[in-house]
Amino acid sequence: MRAETHKAREQENSEELLPVLWSASSPRAGLLDTLPHRPPVPGRLSVALAVVARTPQGKIGMHHVTRHQHDQMGRPLETLFDVGYGALARGLKMAVRGSGEDALVSITRENLPAAAAVALPDRYSQLARTSAVATCSSA
Repeated sequence: MRAETHKAREQENSEELLPVLWSASSPRAGLLDTLPHRPPVPGRLSVALAVVARTPQGKIGMHHVTRHQHDQMGRPLETLFDVGYGALARGLKMAVRGSGEDALVSITRENLPAAAAVALPDRYSQLARTSAVATCSSA
């Protein structure tokens, strides 16, 4: 039992590179000038990268990857986004309730944010697979 609890705490405290959403209407949107980012909805919504982990107090801690840090890494930005999107997708849980126009899709992630899933490059195929599974299991 102690080993399982210790392992669960390690997983909660492990850092992950994840995509993070930024709204253009945020009071802190000016910080995007210092962060490498991609605009899935130009002029309204951007996605940057952050190292994310639970703090000892159980809160979510983030350290955004700056342009300077990215330059020091020497890796193409697309590679870092691929790593971040991969980490996000691995932890996602999608559920579809209803069907047709009444379908409601919920996307969750245990312990860490999932909002950036709206910017996943293959989000439509993931939703289609999830929808097919949900439709099959509800029959």
